[in-house]
Amino acid sequence: MRASARTSSPSSASMCRTPYNSGFIALVISLAASIAWADAMRDEYSVKVAYLYNFARFVNWPDEVFSGNNRFNLCILGENPFGARLQPLENRSIETKQISILSLDVEEAKRSRCHLLFVRDASLYTDFLEQLASEPVLTVTDRKGPTIIEMFTHEDRVKFRIDRERAKIASLLVSAQLMKLSTPE
Repeated sequence: MRASARTSSPSSASMCRTPYNSGFIALVISLAASIAWADAMRDEYSVKVAYLYNFARFVNWPDEVFSGNNRFNLCILGENPFGARLQPLENRSIETKQISILSLDVEEAKRSRCHLLFVRDASLYTDFLEQLASEPVLTVTDRKGPTIIEMFTHEDRVKFRIDRERAKIASLLVSAQLMKLSTPE
């Protein structure tokens, strides 16, 4: 009886200690909780706000991007479809960086240090987004366009695709866990 208890305990304990498993589980739980919260509101853009927050949490920027800066700038270029739904993010942090929400036009965006840039209609800003391609800015849209992440609705669910090559060009490291949750291109 004792031998069988010893045999089953180490294998289940070692599976729980694997960093990959615990990191993946944390990501799934975090995304599920955020989506459940937003889904309770039954609003596509509330779900997308939860995604924006989690994209920022599971992408790594080069260290020099935050040198001397304790803010994480989440920028909205052009039309802001989120409205007041972004307000709760103002009180949150990405690691130790306080989130700032900035609504900008193209000229302001050129001067700002955006870390995550959401563009409602990327086709209107193609030239600007192409200029940003090699900058460490996580570009996100909910329509087709030259961005790193594209959110879309399929069968009444918000999903996303990640362009690995664009992320690499921008020197951004997308976590393997987030890549696994992405819809293939």
